Amino acid sequence: MTVARQQAPLIDPHQDLATLATLANLNFGTLVVDQVELVVHDWYNSRKRVLAKLSL
Repeated sequence: MTVARQQAPLIDPHQDLATLATLANLNFGTLVVDQVELVVHDWYNSRKRVLAKLSL
């Protein structure tokens, strides 16, 4: 799961890490997963290629 992506180089990495540390206990909720995929894709997921699927 991707929670965040950077579109440009970080300007102040120490501040970004400090901000992330304040969010360390943030509850994103619950999600039931019954299958995972190993994929190769570009940034926008427009050319996704599934290498393997695993049922859980």
